[in-house]
Amino acid sequence: MRVIRHQDHIDIMAEEGEEITIHRETMYPGRVVVFKRLSENAWQEIHFDKNNGTLIGREEREQTLPVLHFDFGEAGIKAEVEHVFLDTINFNGYTPLHKDTETILVRLFREGKVCGHGVREVRVNEGRYDYAKAARHDVDSLLQTEAGKRKFELFLRDTYAHLSMEEKIHYHYGRILFEDRMQGGYPSGYTSPAASYFAKWFIDTFSPYNTDCIGTLQEIAKRFDLHIDETQLREMVRYELHSAEWRTIAGQLGLLDK
Repeated sequence: MRVIRHQDHIDIMAEEGEEITIHRETMYPGRVVVFKRLSENAWQEIHFDKNNGTLIGREEREQTLPVLHFDFGEAGIKAEVEHVFLDTINFNGYTPLHKDTETILVRLFREGKVCGHGVREVRVNEGRYDYAKAARHDVDSLLQTEAGKRKFELFLRDTYAHLSMEEKIHYHYGRILFEDRMQGGYPSGYTSPAASYFAKWFIDTFSPYNTDCIGTLQEIAKRFDLHIDETQLREMVRYELHSAEWRTIAGQLGLLDK
């Protein structure tokens, strides 16, 4: 990559074999942002001073990462949108291959306490990014999730709690089959669609409304032709799904799709 300096601007030229894209209108008014392809799925983000062509290194960039604030008063939520480097983010065991590439982390606050957060895998400096729209999206998603949770809690209290054991088992069996269909053929990481139910979250969620969660899970296992004895089951539901302890037991039972 060659930087050609003029009196009032710079031009950037790709060397032979290089693939680059150049962006002059971004969050940074004094910079030119270049994306250089590293591989089929990875780009490197490089910043230059727009006036003199000086390379702005990662360490300097880290000191000037933008943080924006938005107030969604009607929802009682404030949002903080911060630039972060994608190669520092772990997406459930996956870290993007992009190098020095900025994205956004959105944090939501209610009464000064964090009530939601999320990171996008997006090259935010490809142009003028709509930060307010991104924050609004996360606020709307949070409100929808909270509304869904309230609706589910009412269902547990007013309906699920009054079902017979057989009806509870039938409800869970149908729910698991529905969730499996919604998976759309994508790998779940498990050999059985019921595997994720044998974890602490099930006890935490349903035990206030089901006096025999272990018996319910035993019957669910039978419906999916899983052989889990009561001792193993009671051990599994002590642990959070995805925890090392849970995965060890699940692996021993052949529930993990290797």
